[in-house]
Amino acid sequence: CWTFPESDGGGKVIGLMRRFPEPVTIHGEMKNKLSVKDGHRGLTIPDGWRERSGPVLLVEGASDVLALAMCGVAGIGRPSNTGGIEQLAGLLREVPADRDVVVLGENDASPEKGWPGRVGAVSTVQQLDDLLGRRLRWGFPPEGVKDCRDWVLEIAAGWALSLIHI
Repeated sequence: CWTFPESDGGGKVIGLMRRFPEPVTIHGEMKNKLSVKDGHRGLTIPDGWRERSGPVLLVEGASDVLALAMCGVAGIGRPSNTGGIEQLAGLLREVPADRDVVVLGENDASPEKGWPGRVGAVSTVQQLDDLLGRRLRWGFPPEGVKDCRDWVLEIAAGWALSLIHI
């Protein structure tokens, strides 16, 4: 499995998330994402995120953060669509007011579940606006793309296909 440290708003590691390439059976349930026992959910905070230019994107999960970091974009991973609010507030207090902070929701709407990505993005912005005393924005990857990771993969695949014609 891949492992990702999760941190509090001060950068202290408080948990470890494991992601398996294929679901594993845990207590009769199939899962591919598991926290290490006695750990706590937290933020995925890549080294050097403050030094990257442009907006800070608040995304769902570690794989989206990795995709953004690969592109040189500042990204922080939330533990879920609505999680990590207090931790984010602690971390973002140091971000200058003139630097945009954007909550990027997922295009995960379905008839059964509604649209968790939108619900989480709007809720996160509203709560952080109040806690930080500043205005954040929210948005989504382009239509037809679920999240940042898929967006980066789609762009990379298009770039690779363009090389075929060179």
